[in-house]
Amino acid sequence: MVAKKKAKPKRKPAAKTLPNLTAKKRAFLAAFAVAWTVGKAAKASGISRHTVWEWTKSDPEFKQAFDDARLDAAESMEQEATRRATEGVRRLKFYKGQLITVLDDSGKVVPYVEHEFSDTLLIFRLKAELPEKYGDKVKVDQKSEVEMTLKGATTPLPSPEEAMAEYAELLEKFQQAGNA
Repeated sequence: MVAKKKAKPKRKPAAKTLPNLTAKKRAFLAAFAVAWTVGKAAKASGISRHTVWEWTKSDPEFKQAFDDARLDAAESMEQEATRRATEGVRRLKFYKGQLITVLDDSGKVVPYVEHEFSDTLLIFRLKAELPEKYGDKVKVDQKSEVEMTLKGATTPLPSPEEAMAEYAELLEKFQQAGNA
């Protein structure tokens, strides 16, 4: 028997707690609480995506409510990712496009189902919760040397120290020539 997919956690929509928002804005926030994407929520509430971004620029109360709704959606996604990583999901299996069936303990033909866990989701959760231990390690070495040659030149350009010394020498000659 295939387990039913768990419903998304119920959340209190931010739209009901904001009476100063227009009906369209409340409708969008309510749709976003279910859809988790701006495009789907905008379409469901009969507005354009552009309108949502304009509202975030022009209405501080809407922007705050939308930011809260986005945080709620992200937390729900985190919970679902954790559930899939630790509890797994049951998936029907197919071979060459055909559902695989097996006999259960009573001899009845039933679909073959495997319980799958997501190592990738677990890795991402560990990286988020313990970045010092599981985060990507980036080592930046800013010491670098650049060697350039001019086209047709037979010797490479001087090092910065050599160039500064040469500059100081030329400056001194120039100053002496000006005083002569």
